[in-house]
Amino acid sequence: MKSHSARDKEFMRVFAQKLSDARKKAKEQDGISYGEFAGKLGVTRAGISKYLNEKNVPSLDILERAKQLGVEVKYGDLNVGVIKRRAKQNPGSPEAQMLLPLAIENLTDQNVHVEVSRRKPNGIELSVTISFSRKLAGQS
Repeated sequence: MKSHSARDKEFMRVFAQKLSDARKKAKEQDGISYGEFAGKLGVTRAGISKYLNEKNVPSLDILERAKQLGVEVKYGDLNVGVIKRRAKQNPGSPEAQMLLPLAIENLTDQNVHVEVSRRKPNGIELSVTISFSRKLAGQS
């Protein structure tokens, strides 16, 4: 049996919860059966069961189909603590690579400045300044 990383486990947990909620909603509102819902996702009943039981990491195709069913996992949905612990243990891990998108997701118009300047008659140049800071342990 394949061992999944902490990142994958957290992603599978959130995906399973959102998929389960969407399946229940489809059943209640539209009378869509378990098998029909699985078909809309492009998998068998056994396939959807693996996602709901957190056994499989969804592929990009599955994620795209799931989005059409109202299921979308965003960085903000994940337990960042799991990812940060793994990143601290191994700075080269995929979890460590997720920290920048996590920081970017929290940006607002207050800490992003964009300047547009014309450099050529048929083009423009954008200058983007992003400022953010990390909270150190003990800060609130």
